[in-house]
Amino acid sequence: MTKIPEFLTDPTYDNSVGRMVRQLTNRLKAEMKTRLDAIDMNVNEYYVFLNVSGHEGMSQTDLAKRMSMPAYAISRLVDSMIAKGLVERRVNPRSRRSFCIFLTEDAKAQIPKVMGGLEDINDWILAPLDATERNAFVNALRKLA
Repeated sequence: MTKIPEFLTDPTYDNSVGRMVRQLTNRLKAEMKTRLDAIDMNVNEYYVFLNVSGHEGMSQTDLAKRMSMPAYAISRLVDSMIAKGLVERRVNPRSRRSFCIFLTEDAKAQIPKVMGGLEDINDWILAPLDATERNAFVNALRKLA
């Protein structure tokens, strides 16, 4: 029989902020994956979609910084989203060596459906909290993030 590591039986482990944040993150990712699969989008594409919809014309470099991802990863994501007809690259008018990212007209038509999913997920994850607890939780996350 495999022995359970001692720290797992320690009551303080149940109050570990890191453990709880990881559990919450895993729940959110699983729920988002389920909802995004229905619209043929993955979590990273979703975040590109959100960022570009709020800041159309942003350069790939700025998008990478905003998402805290390396430029090569953003480039691959944008390639994937171009293939799906969600975004397009346009030459940056200030620098021919860089590109700006825009949503396609088809993607713009999906904004209400995609954004509605975000509100639903927030409501879903915050459902156990009353209004005061929700505000406190969101404010604490803002300070920590």
